[in-house]
Amino acid sequence: MFVKRSAFSLVEILIVLALIGLSTTLFIANFEALHNIAAGQKPIEVVLQQALRTSRFLASQTHDRVRLSFDFEEQAFLICDEQGSLLKSIPLASTDKRGVHVDFFPKVPGLFTSKATAANEAKPDMPFDPDLSTRPTEIRVHTADKQLQFHVDAFTNVVKT
Repeated sequence: MFVKRSAFSLVEILIVLALIGLSTTLFIANFEALHNIAAGQKPIEVVLQQALRTSRFLASQTHDRVRLSFDFEEQAFLICDEQGSLLKSIPLASTDKRGVHVDFFPKVPGLFTSKATAANEAKPDMPFDPDLSTRPTEIRVHTADKQLQFHVDAFTNVVKT
């Protein structure tokens, strides 16, 4: 009545091939991110969040205003006090030979709108007050192949893309 079979059916073979194709697609799509993690490189978003947190922490510890800026030559975020002395440097682990450029655009309230709009003029740094507040800022990160925009909240320093 029942014949014993020793081979896979066509449906089973197609399911296995589909799973192999799906896993290969996911691996190839995330290869750069996996490579950066293996090499110990952090994404720009993570380094920016670390720089914002460190700036806020140093402002509260020193009870003085600190400024977060970006040095193009060193490819690092620099945290300085009001006198300009360096408190901490947070380097980017960029593989881009041409480097990364970061602009800070403070947000100002619009004349007839309740939403804050980014100013047209980039500022060299972003201030952090000792009371743990800062001005809402739009941060634009330029790399060789893309431009990223981050919006920083005034009190929580939550980075929104």
